[in-house]
Amino acid sequence: MLWVALSAFSASIWLPSIPLRLAAAVMVALGLVDAWRQVRLEHQRSRLGEAALSLSEEGVIITDAANRIQAVNPAFTRITGYPLEIETDLVNLASAVVPHGGDQLSRFFKLPVNNEGFFVESHAKLGPSEFAMDGVFLCGLAHYPKPIDESVAQGKAAASRAITLLAKEKILSSGEVAEVHPGLCVSCGTCVAVCPYSAPQFLEEGPNAGKAYINPALCKGCGLCMASCRSSAISLRGFEEQQVYSMLKALA
Repeated sequence: MLWVALSAFSASIWLPSIPLRLAAAVMVALGLVDAWRQVRLEHQRSRLGEAALSLSEEGVIITDAANRIQAVNPAFTRITGYPLEIETDLVNLASAVVPHGGDQLSRFFKLPVNNEGFFVESHAKLGPSEFAMDGVFLCGLAHYPKPIDESVAQGKAAASRAITLLAKEKILSSGEVAEVHPGLCVSCGTCVAVCPYSAPQFLEEGPNAGKAYINPALCKGCGLCMASCRSSAISLRGFEEQQVYSMLKALA
């Protein structure tokens, strides 16, 4: 109708008689009214369609041999009168991915997890496949839902990091580690609870059985256990009280 109105408008200029010009003017008016009605209807359908999609969570996806995908939303179809059709070459149905059995593992190794229950790496850029604890690595869906190619790439990164440890005959650790004085330890277990690296543990045998012991291979020297010990039974090598006092006196 709009094209007819445009043709009538151009014809009204050179038509000789007044009746023909009036008829052309009527056609132009009808075309403009029809165009305004079409625009208003499409705007209303779009608005109602958005409202329907926001209210309805149910949907159906139908495929055929020609790879034509018809995504149908019942409320959208009922209100607008036509379905939403999308032509595509590939459709991925993303099912919900939830972590499985990670709570016990995270408690055993003291590994951090996010609110959804997936493991959290030590650093997103510098250590995407590592944890703060040495010897434990991360890859695949244990990290977060990801495609196959990204899982394979992260798996290769985790394997390469593990090889760097297995290829060494000796592994050197820092000398700034915490140590426990058994005579002062009261076996309260505070150091075991607060350490993020699982370095402190209780001795099960020997003359100091039941006392805390810190594994120097796991200790990172953060000093958290020393600051939390209520009986001052833990000291940090290189940062003992007399050494700290000597530093303060030198600065004074």
